[in-house]
Amino acid sequence: HEPPPRANTGRAVPNEADERDYWFLPLTVPAHLADGVELAGMDLVIVADVSAGTDRAALELGRSVVESLTGLLGPDDRLAIAGADFALRPLVEGEPIALGDVSPERVERLLDGLSRTPAGGATDLGAAFADAARLLSGDRRGVVVYVGDGVPTMGERTAEALLDRIARLPVAHRRYAVAVGADAELELLSAVTAGGGFAVLAEQRREAADAVLQIFAHASRPIAHDVRVDLGDGI
Repeated sequence: HEPPPRANTGRAVPNEADERDYWFLPLTVPAHLADGVELAGMDLVIVADVSAGTDRAALELGRSVVESLTGLLGPDDRLAIAGADFALRPLVEGEPIALGDVSPERVERLLDGLSRTPAGGATDLGAAFADAARLLSGDRRGVVVYVGDGVPTMGERTAEALLDRIARLPVAHRRYAVAVGADAELELLSAVTAGGGFAVLAEQRREAADAVLQIFAHASRPIAHDVRVDLGDGI
């Protein structure tokens, strides 16, 4: 990479790094990787944080995010919704947390269960992401969306520790997060969801609605997992 000459009007930057030894290498995923790939429906696992540290306003905003996400799913998609504190919580008594159809009756039953779930317990963010990912089969587009403030109070509490736990999961998937509330840990959630997904801050219903549309549009695109690039010797 040959850096362009600085404009005559450009301001000098003290201790500016010398870029003459930088290289710019555009990478394009080979088209043949998509040969024979059938884009089946999406498997979506929504994790709604219902821990004790979540205030009432954040709970209500989070529930609206969950409801909006379910409204975008199609007949070929599958859905699971769980509450989360120190572990995943089933929302309907006698009904285990599992992927299933998106019939209006089932979705309404899950949303009603979420609205009745009281807040309580500590927050184990690593367990929430890991347990949600284990619900995915691996042969379809797997997506996990966390909705909450992203403040862990037990288990792994740093991005490095959380990513190390997630890296050991056997199923490749994409992670997203809607960081709810002004005190949400957006930086931590952004680190945990990087590499296929992202995190969005939502403090108001308008922001929450925009976040849902961004996430769903991004998650609907195909992605190649575990791509490795060999640049050869001497690079």
